[in-house]
Amino acid sequence: MIYFFKRSVEITGSREKEIRMKSPFSKPIKPDWEEFIQCIARTKMPRRVHNIELFLDEEVKDALCARFGLEDGLRKDDPFFRQKREVVIQRFLGYDYVLCGVENYDLPLNYLNSEDTACLKRSQG
Repeated sequence: MIYFFKRSVEITGSREKEIRMKSPFSKPIKPDWEEFIQCIARTKMPRRVHNIELFLDEEVKDALCARFGLEDGLRKDDPFFRQKREVVIQRFLGYDYVLCGVENYDLPLNYLNSEDTACLKRSQG
């Protein structure tokens, strides 16, 4: 079953355009960041499970955008295209937050390359 919901996409300046999108989810999710914060702080029992991702692989984001037209209405020449695309993807997935990072700061992470066994493979493993 496919449900439709609306999303706002900033087109130019402060003008917004409503776009109907197909959603693969069986139940539309309305983001509720206030309850998400209360859940993390353990001050309120959540009404539902809040979806959380530390990150999505770029090939997964590309596939989502291609399959569901998530980049429609976004201008690729916009200097904030990547950030706006992230907001659209995360809203589409029903996240109660928008994950963002600090520029020019590399987290001290150790990466290991291994064989990529996912359906959407990338060459780096």
